[in-house]
Amino acid sequence: MATYKRLQVVKKVSNFAEATELLEYPLVEPKANEIRVKVIYTGVNLTDINICAGRFFVSGDLPYDLGFEVRI
Repeated sequence: MATYKRLQVVKKVSNFAEATELLEYPLVEPKANEIRVKVIYTGVNLTDINICAGRFFVSGDLPYDLGFEVRI
């Protein structure tokens, strides 16, 4: 089965390496009204680091994805 990887916040702490994990998920086929987009790379920036530390979006349930700047 094909898979893909996502960088996710798993713990809200200021140490980025401790706060994140690269997790692998099965690649599912898109539904009739959806498309699949291949992301080549995504940036990790200060906003992502602040989100990991719980400074932004503090009410979100863990885990959640990072990488707000995506290049396709």
